[in-house]
Amino acid sequence: MPGKDIDAMETKAQVIAQLVKDVPEAENILMFIGDWGAMLYCPLKP
Repeated sequence: MPGKDIDAMETKAQVIAQLVKDVPEAENILMFIGDWGAMLYCPLKP
């Protein structure tokens, strides 16, 4: 989302985190937000 501030990025990333929080294989959710955008990682359970 070029041109958006970090607060707008955080809002969008939280919406996506809510969508993927119930993935049964995901151990947890890691979110990284910066001026480059946002990344969401879901490490898998062993």
